[in-house]
Amino acid sequence: MEKLVDTINGLSARIEATYVRKDVLDPQLQEIRSDIAKHSDWLLWAQRLVIGAVIVALLALVVVQRSP
Repeated sequence: MEKLVDTINGLSARIEATYVRKDVLDPQLQEIRSDIAKHSDWLLWAQRLVIGAVIVALLALVVVQRSP
């Protein structure tokens, strides 16, 4: 009987170590979502810069080809 009581008393500690509470997880998920949004914004601007550089290079090539 003592072993059963000890097991039941230790059960709450095992549950806390195994399961994540919603009030702990929500702020972490919000921070992760914020980091992903910042990364997406940076990636979008990097793509715009690369595409812009390619267009400028093509225009420069056209101008150089037409120059006498």
